[in-house]
Amino acid sequence: MTSYSEPNQYECDNCGYKSDEEDFPEAKDLHMRLTPGGIATTRECPDDDCGALAFPVNNLRVQYRRLLQIERTTEDFFRNAVTRLQEDER
Repeated sequence: MTSYSEPNQYECDNCGYKSDEEDFPEAKDLHMRLTPGGIATTRECPDDDCGALAFPVNNLRVQYRRLLQIERTTEDFFRNAVTRLQEDER
């Protein structure tokens, strides 16, 4: 049985760009950008307009951010639906 390792996927913590680790350059000025006790990384977004830190996709920080986005989207959906129903009742 042949075993191989898939490339590590990284995702920008700001714009959400996602790709293989090799597509993300080494992060500059990490000593100024990381928080003591926070999650460490060595990569940053390759987009010149962004440049935020990037984290492995399996990282809990990235997963938590995704859950928050889903939660906000769901809240907005229901809030808008309720508003529309209330307007239709008028």
